[in-house]
Amino acid sequence: MNPESRCSGLSPGTGMPSGGIAPAPERGDLGPRRSMTPLHPAARHALGRRRPVERARETRPMFDRERTLYAFLLDYARKLADGIADAHLADQPAPGLNHPAWILGHLSIGTDIARQLLGKPTACPESWPELFGPGSTPRPDRSVYPSKEELLGALARGHEAVARASAEVSPESLAGRHTVDLAFLKESIPTVGDLLAHLMTTHEATHLGQLSAWRRMMGLPGVLQL
Repeated sequence: MNPESRCSGLSPGTGMPSGGIAPAPERGDLGPRRSMTPLHPAARHALGRRRPVERARETRPMFDRERTLYAFLLDYARKLADGIADAHLADQPAPGLNHPAWILGHLSIGTDIARQLLGKPTACPESWPELFGPGSTPRPDRSVYPSKEELLGALARGHEAVARASAEVSPESLAGRHTVDLAFLKESIPTVGDLLAHLMTTHEATHLGQLSAWRRMMGLPGVLQL
């Protein structure tokens, strides 16, 4: 073998690399470049003036992604509640477990908090914050809780109100710090926008995960086709 060929990595007499892979072609071997239709000068000027964030806002309305997830979570809540007899809504298969009555009521209170963040009036009954609000304790007493129909109705109405108001909110009103008096929220989720996004997504998902676990402990099947 020619030493030059060995050093260069080319197979002798072929001009190919010793591994058999052809070298990349020169630009001229690829044929003529495809021409693209040029932008109209006015369009080019407008795109140049707008920043990427501004273009993204025009493409996707405020809280659009959160509303998509919010709608999914409401549908998930309905699926999880389906098949649970009203009489068993406060059953606790383990001591202190969050049961369906408390979870659905607590999420309804969450929609009231979201309404307040959006400058809207609350809608849940006056007794519900004490029964379902942050810091409340689920009780294994079915008589103290509303019916499943009432709980699901309140949750659905709350979702509708929050989804509608979140589409109209201004970025400026979301930038300030919220006044919800819970230390972990003030530290980890400090602004109005942060907390609103949490209430529409991770807060609901967390508690619906608890409801899913409750169903399994009660011998009920899963509801998502995973």
